[in-house]
Amino acid sequence: MHVVTKKLHYYVKVHKRDKRKKLCDLLDRLEFRQVVIFVKSETCCTSLRYFLMTQSFPAVELHRKMGTHDRLDSI
Repeated sequence: MHVVTKKLHYYVKVHKRDKRKKLCDLLDRLEFRQVVIFVKSETCCTSLRYFLMTQSFPAVELHRKMGTHDRLDSI
């Protein structure tokens, strides 16, 4: 049995005010099973998860202030 894993990485430079709109555009256009988005703080992580859910994208948050058990339960 051969398992082929294809990982694509995207980098798009946009103004801060346009980031969320561009993210939604990308998520709408790309085919994916899982997306990982890195942000600078726990607050940004929580805010982005809430935003994505309001835009009908399933999302979970994982950050360093969460215990290991909570992180594992999230995924």
